[in-house]
Amino acid sequence: MHELALKYVLKHPAVTSTVFGASSINQINENTNINLESELPNEVYNELKTITKPIKYKDHR
Repeated sequence: MHELALKYVLKHPAVTSTVFGASSINQINENTNINLESELPNEVYNELKTITKPIKYKDHR
């Protein structure tokens, strides 16, 4: 799941780098071993964009 999340964020045209959090050495190792040579397919990216459209909170005051 972390690989999908990282590739999704990096595919956004406005993003040039990411900062990820980790609560264990294992998570750091997993995140730094992700193969970024293979890009997230456009179909998957577009589907994730549709699913994760921002929820605009209008009643904030």
